[in-house]
Amino acid sequence: MSHRISIVCLSIWLFASPASTSAAEKNDKQVGSGKAGRLLPRVELKQCKPATERGPKIRRGRLPRYPAAEYYNGKPGEVVIRFDVTEEGQTDNIEIVRSTSKSFMIQAGAAVEDWRFRPARNGREKVRVTCTQRYAFEVQY
Repeated sequence: MSHRISIVCLSIWLFASPASTSAAEKNDKQVGSGKAGRLLPRVELKQCKPATERGPKIRRGRLPRYPAAEYYNGKPGEVVIRFDVTEEGQTDNIEIVRSTSKSFMIQAGAAVEDWRFRPARNGREKVRVTCTQRYAFEVQY
């Protein structure tokens, strides 16, 4: 009985750990080529203001990393983050609206800092918009 439990625990640690190669590679993948685009969090940005003819669209970024301590404890989390997308497509004025813990907040903020967008437009004019995004962190075994 104890051997079976230790094997199950070891396999979970090897295949689901953020420190394992496969999970770390998935977290660090960037948008822009090949299969990496599928790993980008859904960034639909339906909550952008002011309303524009064409909203911003993500061009480059990475997934937020799951904080190791929360991952190993099986702790889920949520972050709501507000940020501006500039006329150049960069993020600015990043603000955490709500977070279940400081470590989730840090990881989500770091990910959004690196994002680059195709700017929002009204006709041919590029427009600065403020967007709100929600992240849900869940451990999946």
